[in-house]
Amino acid sequence: MPVAAAQAHCKTPGLQGPTVGVFSSGGCLDTLAALRCGFRPIWGTEVDERLRTLWSHLTGAPDLGDTFRVDWHTQAVPDMLISGQPCTNFSPSGNQLGEEGGTGHMYVSQAGPILTLEPSSFVLEMVANVTEVHNGRELKKLVDQLTTMYVVKTKIIKTIDHGDGTNRTRMFIVGLHRRLGKVAYNFRFPRGSGLPPPTARSYAIPDKDVPSRYWRETPLLHKCPVRQPRPGMLHKIAQIAPGMGHSSLPHAIYSWDGIFNCQTTYNGGGMRPPVDWLPGQKIEKCRLTTPIECVRLASLPDDYLDLVRTIDDDDTFVFKSVNMGVPLRTATDIYTEVANILNLHNAVTGERAGDLSTPPPPAPQCGHVHVEKQRCCFASEALNTSLDGFPYLDSMRQM
Repeated sequence: MPVAAAQAHCKTPGLQGPTVGVFSSGGCLDTLAALRCGFRPIWGTEVDERLRTLWSHLTGAPDLGDTFRVDWHTQAVPDMLISGQPCTNFSPSGNQLGEEGGTGHMYVSQAGPILTLEPSSFVLEMVANVTEVHNGRELKKLVDQLTTMYVVKTKIIKTIDHGDGTNRTRMFIVGLHRRLGKVAYNFRFPRGSGLPPPTARSYAIPDKDVPSRYWRETPLLHKCPVRQPRPGMLHKIAQIAPGMGHSSLPHAIYSWDGIFNCQTTYNGGGMRPPVDWLPGQKIEKCRLTTPIECVRLASLPDDYLDLVRTIDDDDTFVFKSVNMGVPLRTATDIYTEVANILNLHNAVTGERAGDLSTPPPPAPQCGHVHVEKQRCCFASEALNTSLDGFPYLDSMRQM
């Protein structure tokens, strides 16, 4: 879906459809994926003023500011809530202080707003290393709180398995409210595309189009033993020095025939030689990832770059906006499965999703799965129906 189409859709008068709220909206990657699945953004939260402007430009929906300073008793309850809290204190390249760090407590504390709102579903994301920090203590704390109201499932997912371009792994927590009855237990994480993972070369722009500021001289390298690239794996060919290195000069050098390294918000993580480099040749210079390559690696449309640059044309803002989010193919696959469970082929009536009655209703005679919301009913032909045949969602998916 081009960004222009997403903007036009969000700002259509009288728009109907299932709703989504987003904690820490960031670069709006999760929002764009939710739009592809037919969700309608109703509010977001964010503290970075540039990112708040990005949310407003894309969705036209209110930005509520700091997640932890909002009175959630007074806000509209979405059908799905998305959240990706800061990962600095959980990342392998960070201090790994977890909830004892400057922002790590937010990961556990988000349970409070979620349990106050009681959305029908949620999808939470964090770096996979959250399972290693304090032996997964913060992850367990969060899940234990959420299971009081939700059927909760967790999984570490490789985004490359879903057709996105980098070696990114993330821990996802998906919850379905227990008021949905037995259908809440039917959620399954998507398995991925099953297609061969894309190589870094498929995202490369020609060397002649790489601005000079993205080239680095690399006369002194420690070459790695020669080995053949393997599908779905990084293919390191050299190292400048031990460790990751600063984002302005990442130490790892990869070939174009493995997958792309996981991108960081500062555009670090790795470099590559010229695209016509061959094994056995000297590597005298390497290139950093360019903004358009960064955008495409996250499966974003090219005009996303135009949107971001209307707010701040500094390339560092592009890298921050893109790399703090979940790549679109992975996010879309997960949200589609949530949409299936929520039976979102029916338009939302505008009433608060949180007002759905907690006790499960009696089994209907029609064979449909019903969720009572005062006098409103959301019905589906089957518990795990696909989106095919639902005109509203079909039209969104084609945008």
